[in-house]
Amino acid sequence: MERLIDAKTRKELENLFAESLTRSVDVTVYSTGDEEIHEFARQFPAELAELSDKITVKTLPARDDMTNPTVVVGENLGYRFVFLGTPYGHEASTIIEVIRLLSQGRSSLSPKYQQALQRLDRDVKIQVFVTPSCPYCPQAALLATQVMLANPQRVVVEVVEAQENPELSMQYRVSSVPQQVINGDMDSITIGVQREQNFVQQVIRYGSSDPEKLLSEMNQKASSHLPDEVHGEIELTTENFDEALTKYPRLVVDFWAEWCMPCKMMAPIFADLAHEDTSTVYAKCNVDENPEIAERYGIASIPTIGVFRGGELAKEIVGVRPKAQLASEIQAALA
Repeated sequence: MERLIDAKTRKELENLFAESLTRSVDVTVYSTGDEEIHEFARQFPAELAELSDKITVKTLPARDDMTNPTVVVGENLGYRFVFLGTPYGHEASTIIEVIRLLSQGRSSLSPKYQQALQRLDRDVKIQVFVTPSCPYCPQAALLATQVMLANPQRVVVEVVEAQENPELSMQYRVSSVPQQVINGDMDSITIGVQREQNFVQQVIRYGSSDPEKLLSEMNQKASSHLPDEVHGEIELTTENFDEALTKYPRLVVDFWAEWCMPCKMMAPIFADLAHEDTSTVYAKCNVDENPEIAERYGIASIPTIGVFRGGELAKEIVGVRPKAQLASEIQAALA
C-alpha cells in the first residue's frame, strides 16, 4: 500500500505535533484481515507515529466481540475514546485532532460548562454516528471529545462509522449523520452538530442524579464577585467585566464564539497559558452572549485576544497563533 500522507501534509503535521503535543498518547488498532479498510486502519496511525515521538501505536487482533477494525486513543492518559470502523475521509482529521486534544488534556468548552460537567455523578456514554463523506461529522465527534475532556472519569466517547456498523445503525435508526446517542437511550437521539449549551445540558440530564439543580446553577449569570486568586481560566460577562478590569492589573481576555472553529483551535493553547502564567489572569468572554463588551472594544473578528494592563486595552491579537508566539506577544504587551 502506498503512503497515505503526502510529503507536504507530513511536514505540516510534523510542525503541528511539535507545537501542540505535550503528553504521549497511545493509539491501539484492533484489526484482523487483509482488506483495504484494515490496511488503512493500521497504516494511517502508524504514519502519524512517524511524525512525533509522543504518538505510540500498537496493533492487536480484533476480538470477536468488537467492530473490526477499532481504533482506541488515549487509554494511557485515562481517556476512553473509541472509533468503531476505519477513519477514512473526513474522519482521518478527527483522529488527528483527538490525538492533539488528549495530549493537551484541556477542554475548550466554556468554563461554566466544564465546571458543571465535573460535577457529574453518573457514567455517560456518548455515541456519535458518522460517515467518511460527512464534513460536519468531525465537529460533532470533537464536541463529544471536549465533553469527555471535562470529566474523563465519567464520560466515554464512541464514534461509530455508520456504514461499517449496519446493525448499530439500524438499532438507533440512523438516517442522517452526525447522529448522537447518550447511554443507548432512543429519546436522547439528536441529529446534526449540536450547540455546546444544548449538548452539555443533555449530557447533564443523563449524568447527574439531580440534573435540574445542576442545570439551574450552570445557567445562572456569572457572579459579579470575582475571586482574589485565579487558577486557570475565569468567565467574564457584561455583569463582571468592569470589575475584572479594576481587580486584575494583568488581564488577558479571549473573545470567542461557539460557532467559531478557529476559536476552538486557540482554546487549548489559551488554557495552557492560563495554567502556566500565574502572574496574569486569563479569562473567556463569549461575544454572542455579551455583545455590549464586543461592541465597546470593536471586536470585529474572532478569535481576538485582548491584553489589558491596568484596566486599559494594551493590545489586540487577532487570529490563531502558535503557543510560543502568543505567549511572546502577550508578555510584550504586558511589559
